[in-house]
Amino acid sequence: MEVKSEKFPAGSTKKKVGFLERLSYANLDFSGQLVATVVNSYLMYFFTDVAMISAAATGTILLVARVVDAVGAPVWGTFIDMTHSKFGKARPYFLWLALPYAASGVLLFWAPSLSPSAKALYCAIVYMIYGVIYLGINAPITTILPLISSDPSQRVVLNSWRMVGSNLGVFVVNSLTLPLVAFFGGGNDIKGFRIFIVIFACLNLAGTLFSFGHVRERVVVPNSQRVTLRRSVHAMNKNWPWFIIVAGNFLFWVAQQGRQQSMVYYFTYYFDNKGLVTLFNSIAIFRCSG
Repeated sequence: MEVKSEKFPAGSTKKKVGFLERLSYANLDFSGQLVATVVNSYLMYFFTDVAMISAAATGTILLVARVVDAVGAPVWGTFIDMTHSKFGKARPYFLWLALPYAASGVLLFWAPSLSPSAKALYCAIVYMIYGVIYLGINAPITTILPLISSDPSQRVVLNSWRMVGSNLGVFVVNSLTLPLVAFFGGGNDIKGFRIFIVIFACLNLAGTLFSFGHVRERVVVPNSQRVTLRRSVHAMNKNWPWFIIVAGNFLFWVAQQGRQQSMVYYFTYYFDNKGLVTLFNSIAIFRCSG
């Protein structure tokens, strides 16, 4: 189905964004969480206890992937800034990367029958590819917000819808992952994770494409001198407030990822009750939303 670009008359950027478009914008984050939350909450457990990769190899994979992410984030920002297509600047990435993102999520939880070293290498490569694609499809969700409307009040409303969609996606995944893996696998977690991730990746793909078709960029960004990546890096020099913000965010995400990834180990091996993982991961969203 061909999706045609739309042109809007002057002044239309301040019109109220309709219900369907608000829902579609919220659905971008909801659909993204259907894969991202599985990765954020259960990937380490999958690597060590399902795919049987050593803890040392798993830790190395996660560390190297974070370094790749740090390099990839500004690169994607530059790509989006340089994009000029009939669909806009940020919106086309939902179309271009929807299928690669869903496919990389499936491959990440596939655990092929390989030797331990080959399996670790496979997981490392796929995880880094997933991370790069995730940045590419997630960054436009934020970038497109000021392009949908020039009205600050509309942007606040849209961002509120997005947060609801994101939290709902996290809740759904944390509530269903382990029970559905057990149901589909029947004692075989590799099979269970494969079936589960295929279903949720397909839902992610369908949801992202739906939102792409119903979200529009209306605000025309005036031509201005583009700030190069080199100039951006140079601007960081002795910019202590920036370093403090980056350090604070880094420590926050380390703590959050540590909590999410260790939850399944804690309740499985300390309490000997994997069912508590689903319960506490689900109710944690209410604490984070408050």
